[in-house]
Amino acid sequence: MTSKDIFKTAFFGLRANKMRSILTIIGIIIGISSIMLVMSIGRGAENLILNQIRGLGSRTIIIEPGREPSGPSVLAEIFTDSDGDGQWDAPETYVDTDGDGRW
Repeated sequence: MTSKDIFKTAFFGLRANKMRSILTIIGIIIGISSIMLVMSIGRGAENLILNQIRGLGSRTIIIEPGREPSGPSVLAEIFTDSDGDGQWDAPETYVDTDGDGRW
């Protein structure tokens, strides 16, 4: 069977089943569009969250592994006025913001 015969058979099959062909094409278009929509929404949400975190600043986030907060008072306990000068001292926690392994 030559490629000419294959295309001829396919064309006649599409003409014979017009409604099935139209519904198949519509289904493919809807499927591809929905995947593209979900991917773009996910990427947009990711960019929004990352921009909000970047807007906080690199010294704002404190990460302590293994500690589960029990309420708002836990955050207040982290910062203490240890020397009584009226300024709050942050704990000795460092975050590697640029990923090079140096502080």
